Amino acid sequence: MKFAFRLFFVVICWSYAQNVVNGQCNCATDCATNCAAGTHYDSGSCVTCPQGHYCPGGASPKTACPGGKYMDTTGSDQLSDCKTCVAGKYSSAGSTTCLNCPAGKSCGAGTETPSNCNAGEYSLLGASSCTPCPIGSMCTATDQGPTLCTEGFYTSSTGQQSCTKCPAGSECPNRGTPVQCTAGHYSAEGSGVCEACPPGFYSSAAGASVCSSCPEGSSCAGNGTSTPTPCAAGYVAPAESSTCTQCASSRSTPTDCGSGEYAILGNGTCTRCPRGSYCPTKTAAPLACSSTQYSGEGATSCTDCPVGHSCPTPDATPVQCDPGQYSAAGVITCTDCAAGKFCPNPSAAETDCPDGFWSSTKQTSCTQCPNGKYCSKTAETACPSGTYSLGMATACSYCPAGYECTNPAASPNACNPGEYNINGSTSACTICPGGSMCPVTTAAPTPCAAGFLSGTGQRECIQCPAGYACPDNTDPTKNYACHAGSYSIAGQMDCTVCPAGKYCPSTSSSNEIPCPGGTYSTGNSSSCTKCTPGEVCPNADGTGIQTCLPGTYSVAGSAACVDCPAGSACPSTNSSQQIQCLPGTYSLTKATECTPCPAGFACPMTNQATQVPCQDGTYSVGNQTACISCPSGYECPDSSTNSTTACQPGYYSLGGQKTCTMCDEGYRCPNTYEGQTVCPPGFYSAAASTNCTGCEPGYYCPEPEQTRRAECPPGYYSNGGAIYCTPCYAGYTCSMGSTNATPAADICQAGGWCDGKNFFRCPAGTYNPHNGSIDSTACVLCPPGYYCPGPGDTSYTQYPCPKGHYCLEGTTVSTQYPCPGGSYNPDDNSTSETACQPCPSAKYCPKGTTDTGVDCPRGFYCTGGQSSGFQHPCPVGTYGPDLGFDNETQCIPCPAGFYCPGGTESQPTTAPTPCEPGTYNPDANTGHPLNCHKCDIGFACPEINHTASVVPCKAGYYCPLGTIADDQYPCIPGTYSDKTNLSSADQCDACPEGKYCEWGTNNSTNPPKPCWPGFYCPLQSPSPEKFPCPAGTYSDRADLYEASQCYTCPQGYYCEGGASSTSGICPRGFYCPNGTKAGTEYGCPNGTYNDVEGLYEEAQCKNCWQGHYCEFSVSAPVQCKAGTYMPYGFNRTSNNLVGPGQPAKRQFECITCPGGFSCPIGTIHPYDCTVGFYSKPGQEICETCRIGHYCDNSSTSEDAMVNTKKCPPGRYCLAGLTKEPDATDCSVGRYCPEGTVEELKCPVGTIRRTTNAHDVDTHCEPCPAGYYCLEGSFTETGPCETGYYCPTNFTNPYGVHPPTIGAYGARQVPCPEGTYTSVTATPDVGSCQTCPAGYYCPLASSSPTDCPRGSYCVAGSSKPEPCPIGRYGNTSLLTALTECPQCDPGWYCDAPGLLQPRSPCDPGYLCYLGASTSAPTDGVTGELCPRGGFCVSGSYVAEPCPLGTYSNVSGAVNNYECFDCDAGYYCSSVAGGAPTGACWGGYYYSKTRL
Repeated sequence: MKFAFRLFFVVICWSYAQNVVNGQCNCATDCATNCAAGTHYDSGSCVTCPQGHYCPGGASPKTACPGGKYMDTTGSDQLSDCKTCVAGKYSSAGSTTCLNCPAGKSCGAGTETPSNCNAGEYSLLGASSCTPCPIGSMCTATDQGPTLCTEGFYTSSTGQQSCTKCPAGSECPNRGTPVQCTAGHYSAEGSGVCEACPPGFYSSAAGASVCSSCPEGSSCAGNGTSTPTPCAAGYVAPAESSTCTQCASSRSTPTDCGSGEYAILGNGTCTRCPRGSYCPTKTAAPLACSSTQYSGEGATSCTDCPVGHSCPTPDATPVQCDPGQYSAAGVITCTDCAAGKFCPNPSAAETDCPDGFWSSTKQTSCTQCPNGKYCSKTAETACPSGTYSLGMATACSYCPAGYECTNPAASPNACNPGEYNINGSTSACTICPGGSMCPVTTAAPTPCAAGFLSGTGQRECIQCPAGYACPDNTDPTKNYACHAGSYSIAGQMDCTVCPAGKYCPSTSSSNEIPCPGGTYSTGNSSSCTKCTPGEVCPNADGTGIQTCLPGTYSVAGSAACVDCPAGSACPSTNSSQQIQCLPGTYSLTKATECTPCPAGFACPMTNQATQVPCQDGTYSVGNQTACISCPSGYECPDSSTNSTTACQPGYYSLGGQKTCTMCDEGYRCPNTYEGQTVCPPGFYSAAASTNCTGCEPGYYCPEPEQTRRAECPPGYYSNGGAIYCTPCYAGYTCSMGSTNATPAADICQAGGWCDGKNFFRCPAGTYNPHNGSIDSTACVLCPPGYYCPGPGDTSYTQYPCPKGHYCLEGTTVSTQYPCPGGSYNPDDNSTSETACQPCPSAKYCPKGTTDTGVDCPRGFYCTGGQSSGFQHPCPVGTYGPDLGFDNETQCIPCPAGFYCPGGTESQPTTAPTPCEPGTYNPDANTGHPLNCHKCDIGFACPEINHTASVVPCKAGYYCPLGTIADDQYPCIPGTYSDKTNLSSADQCDACPEGKYCEWGTNNSTNPPKPCWPGFYCPLQSPSPEKFPCPAGTYSDRADLYEASQCYTCPQGYYCEGGASSTSGICPRGFYCPNGTKAGTEYGCPNGTYNDVEGLYEEAQCKNCWQGHYCEFSVSAPVQCKAGTYMPYGFNRTSNNLVGPGQPAKRQFECITCPGGFSCPIGTIHPYDCTVGFYSKPGQEICETCRIGHYCDNSSTSEDAMVNTKKCPPGRYCLAGLTKEPDATDCSVGRYCPEGTVEELKCPVGTIRRTTNAHDVDTHCEPCPAGYYCLEGSFTETGPCETGYYCPTNFTNPYGVHPPTIGAYGARQVPCPEGTYTSVTATPDVGSCQTCPAGYYCPLASSSPTDCPRGSYCVAGSSKPEPCPIGRYGNTSLLTALTECPQCDPGWYCDAPGLLQPRSPCDPGYLCYLGASTSAPTDGVTGELCPRGGFCVSGSYVAEPCPLGTYSNVSGAVNNYECFDCDAGYYCSSVAGGAPTGACWGGYYYSKTRL
């Protein structure tokens, strides 16, 4: 069988765009672009969006839900996911829930910031709006409920903060708008209720505040009399009478008495009123005057004893008082005027002497107090020592601080500057002592601060001057100058020795300048010492001086050893000599010798440890710049040796391989030097195969790989050589690996049918008892009375229909047809519903019931035929505690205190439900919770099943409708009550002023409590600390009720409010006038400071120092930071304010230090850098002049150094260079651009033979042809090795500078294959010689290689060419194909490169010259042995059959295949395929050979 197949190659192409961005990736922004919606980027990954936020995804960060919204779940991805806060709640941005609106504020839907209620409004926790205070109440705070106006007070409109007294003549119903009292009624101010005028009084108009006395002759019966009733004829009535009385006389018309006369009821005449008495009415007896009055005869009223008179008896005439006496009106005796008072005539009372005046007893005037004395109201006294007075004094004044008082009758004399007097008790002023200062005369001496000193009598301390030591702070004459190498700054009392590692050029500056690199000092120095050559000085203090390690070196003044550069060796540590490494060696930094390149590596560079490993399939044996490639048909497993090894059968190599490649699965590899060939369809191969194998029966081979060979799956089969499997026949289930379509072992079983692969079981309700079924028609329905659960049933008899059910034809499950609810079936094998019987009463039968049913459940009754026990619940108002009821009369009535609702299946009424606490039910037979009444107002119902309200409310609490406990609703803070029948909070009384009331306050168990010190408690205060004394005040009393009662905070102190004493003394940096609210309220302004406590005005703040800045409210100047200076401010040496600028008020006002100068911390004036150093603006210290530059003046700035002081081209400047002429010439082999920081080596492939080079393009020249130059060469590094050439002036492969270079390695370019060079310094490819015939020259040959036996080599060969098949080569140095001899006659040569013929040809064949197979048939190199002869092994001519025989077949291998000549014929030919001819006449053939 032949197979024809094609190979198809599918090439898949795609584009790939790569964007490269240089720089550091910021993952916080660059890595977040792929986050999914609902997540955001955080800490290196996408995380779920947290609560309170939404996350759109991508690069967007998480976003907080705005204020007024919230998010209580995670993973939200858009703003609309944020939920809006409902009215009464609010939220800030990023909230996970909404908060209740605070009391005193309102929150509409979506509120972020609650709105404050206006005065006169209020809101409680969680309010959506503010409520105006109702009429009859006041709202003193917006965060508390209304307070009912006290009895007698009112509000006439809503929104009031206080209640008004009800006016006189009106009443205020419900504490609302006043209504005038009607006639006959009255009310006093603040009463609030109109009362009826009592008997004997009346009011004739509305709005009366008092009732009028009933007039004489009329009666006012009371109960709201509005008009007096005149007495009837014959009746009389005195004033304020409630009834009229019948006259005693029989006259019918009485006669009126005159003024000053009287007649008692029934008198017949009028009587004149006597002296000492008065008769205000005509109907009553005289009334005696009081002891303080008098009267004459006929008086209707008594007269008070006049001012300045005495009245011994009410019926005597008044007598005038003596001088110095007094009497008030109505006083009957005169009294002597007391000491300290005076009484001019006439006087009703004593008059106090004014302050500064005095008197003895019985004086008509007071005496003025004289100078030098003080006077009480009653005497004068001389002023004691240390006090004085200037007349009219009530007390002598203490001599004020800062003054002296030698004469008590004269004004105080001020102390002289430099003196003091603290309290005036001392008559003379005191001189200020040394070491202290007396800036004011009123205070004790202040010791000089650290760094300051003074003599005696000084107002200020002076700062110890810079550059001096001040050993005695009481005597400035002892100051002395600091010695060189030490220093002191202003305010420093002793000299500081300059520390090791630094130098101090000035004795008056703290500028400790660090020694620059390569120098040191051991302390007390004004300059640094240079490090000696050959050593390094790493520490500026002179410690740790070390000798350079091998591979490094140093020059004089070095702070660190210089590492020997890569590509060179430095054998000496005290010399800068560098020996360049040879090709094939290299060095890194710090090398003392060059390292040879190891075997297995190539080392192209001398200045890097670039040991390039030989790639797989190449090798090197050491000191090589390139690796050698392995030939085809071979492997080179070791890259460090010449380990060339021929590939094994089943493997191949195409050259350049470390190991031979195993022939892939599905391919064959007949030879080792060519690639693999794919197997044909239906064949397969394992890895490392030389041929392919046909696919076996029961298997299929869709692909040629052995691992793809697979057994046919169930339901399929194959006969062999298949690339796919064929489906099996229906009625069978072929198992895996089947070899035919109808395997007997896999016939379909009973209970279902088969499609060739799968077994399909008969469905439920059917069965099949037969094998070999091919479709579903083989399954038959289950008969009535039985069920077939399936699937796959083979019989039905084992499944009879169960009790409680019946089974029709094709029934699938035993319970498919249950007896209906309300019936039952006790029998098996039923075939219809007629077998089901009705359910009896008192029971119920669910569908499928097998007996007489289930007892009716509790709370229900069952009448028969029921499928459920829950059809008939006990009626509302009844309950059923037992099973098995059959009618509703068996249900029990519900008792009082309970209710019995209608029952349901899930909640049957099996027992009465008690009324909950807070309710009661007086009725029986009720069935709803609403039948439980809420507990009556003023009462509590604490238990279940109450039948009435039983517990009165507790004092201090109120009980609204439905209250459970007597202390459930306490009077709110700020109110109290002693009543036990309250129904709402507004019936609680307001807490009195000066006290506070907590929850449930009452006078018996929890009375109102005193307010706390530091607070005040107005009417209705809920806590002792709600109303703190305002900031700037304090109080130690516990009875305050308004803020104005708090004390003002005294100067020098601060009061934060709400405290019983001052909060503290004014802190440093601040001042505190009267009423200061916080210690930090009044800070010393910028540019000033304050270093003492208790100041009370801004003028006491001090000016900031030079070299310092003073920001707002500082207690001490702050040094200007390093890199800045400040020349303006207070000079602590001269005690003067230095200008023209102002003292620094802020840190940024310190001036940036200019370039070329240094400014350590606290600098007043910048310091020069000195030559060899520089600085940029704002530096603390100067730095050593950079390499490549010079610093030739004392104030070189960085800008000047970088731009104008570069080292010139061709020159090299070391660090710290002080002038340009000291620069050195650029070394040979190197170039130095302007300002270079190092002498740059000329690149590889270039050379510089002289000094002062500065341009790499023109001064570093290409290495001459035939030679190579390593980096930094000033002479050729060496000649090119044999086998290689070194060109020059070719394009620089490493960059554009220089544009062209020469060779840079001893093996720069190998001579091409087929050429060689046997000399060094070969300059170009044309100098490589052509390889001669008989030899071959691989890449980089230094001499021709002999052409081996079995091959030939024409001129220019790079490798031997094997003698082809049909030829061989048994000598070396063959020069052409023709020199390979053709295979000898009788032999064959079946492979290229044979050293001799393979073997003799096969028997039966002839091999002529050049045979390539053992059985040639081409007729040129050989053929099948011809008829008439035979050919043994190795024949190149046929042997003829012996005479008398012949052979008529070709391919004979010996003489046994020659037959005797036929009778009648003769055989004389040696090669004929038939007898030679018929015997001649007269002759015959008798089988005897001739």
